Amino acid sequence: MDGMNKKISKTIGVLLLLTAVAVTQVPVSDAEAAGTASDFQMEGNKLLRYSGTAEVVSIPDDVQIIGEEAFANNDNIVKVNIDGKVKQIGNGAFANCDYLRTVNIGDGVEQIDAGAFSNDTSLTHVSIGSGVKKLGSGVFAGNKALTDFKVSDANPYLFMEDGILYGKEHETLYFLLPSSQKEALNLTNDVKTIMAYAFWGNDSLKKVQLGSGLYEVPSYAFSNCSNLTDVSIHLPTQSIGAKAFEDCVSLQHVEVPESVTNIQDTAFDGCPNVKLSAKEGSYAWNYAQNMQKTPVEQVEYADVQQAQTVQPQNLTGTNESQNGSATTTAPAAGGTPTTAGDTASKTNTVSPEQTAVTANQPEDAGLENNTDAISNADPTPAPSMTTTSEAVENQVLLGQSSIVTGRALVFIDNGKAKVQ
Repeated sequence: MDGMNKKISKTIGVLLLLTAVAVTQVPVSDAEAAGTASDFQMEGNKLLRYSGTAEVVSIPDDVQIIGEEAFANNDNIVKVNIDGKVKQIGNGAFANCDYLRTVNIGDGVEQIDAGAFSNDTSLTHVSIGSGVKKLGSGVFAGNKALTDFKVSDANPYLFMEDGILYGKEHETLYFLLPSSQKEALNLTNDVKTIMAYAFWGNDSLKKVQLGSGLYEVPSYAFSNCSNLTDVSIHLPTQSIGAKAFEDCVSLQHVEVPESVTNIQDTAFDGCPNVKLSAKEGSYAWNYAQNMQKTPVEQVEYADVQQAQTVQPQNLTGTNESQNGSATTTAPAAGGTPTTAGDTASKTNTVSPEQTAVTANQPEDAGLENNTDAISNADPTPAPSMTTTSEAVENQVLLGQSSIVTGRALVFIDNGKAKVQ
């Protein structure tokens, strides 16, 4: 009997040991990915908020919409698999997840909204399935570690080419990978739309030649491109949006065609040395004169339907007119004409705040003759911004910027503005 009991005890001991080994060998990621139902706050088929601490998360099968900021500011998540029945990823859904490195978006997802994965500074790998057909602005803005971005070959709406995510037939340019080392960019005439924040914060871009298919340079398109020096905009572009070139501190020369009839007051905020090249009497010429941000160069434009391709290395800070005569600089109000070289030598370099001169200054407040007035000028007043959902103040998104979720994504300077 004693022998029998010993055998039973030994057998039980072995079974317990095997069970313990099996439990300890379950991968940590799998255990964490399982999570609990209480981690997911739901409203119908919409995921409102995830409150778990798992490093790897798979979205539950009953979720069709991942709500605004559902995972925002989560410091635990490292990898997320978005599959199942998910159709839409909301504004800022995964914004500011500092340790998020991998995102897999399944074939069922059709729409990714503004800033959904913005400022995920560790994000390195992204794969997008065949169903995604619509992206909002700044979806991956500020992710300078993002080097591995794949779109399914079966996706008929999106494709990657030379580090740029395009829509069908190049008509929409969504973004240039923030990690791109591209220094010169020549857009084809096929590009009809550039999304806001498309080049936000790229430190490599120096020269940009936009194509003749564009009608607008959108808000924040090139904001915070610190090494950008030269931009050429072609016919038939009509407008330059708010803060389109904000804080491009190295920007020196922007060629603006006479087709442009609207330039937002803040388009060149924080660009202390920028000089606009425009046809005398055009909107851009008058814009520079009225705003007194900078002298403006006079150039002539041929009325052509298709812009000729210009190599990046041929872009310079000074243009020549069609008849070969040297470019001249329009006098600042109350001043005298000077050459472009003279202007460069006389213009003082001041901080972005000091260059923000409002339109209600005296007409004779020329840049060259009134540098003291510029130095003492108040910064450009903060714009009043609203969204269709409740405004969120001072949530840091991209360095000196913030994200406002809701129906629109807006980046603002925390030091200058509040969202109302």
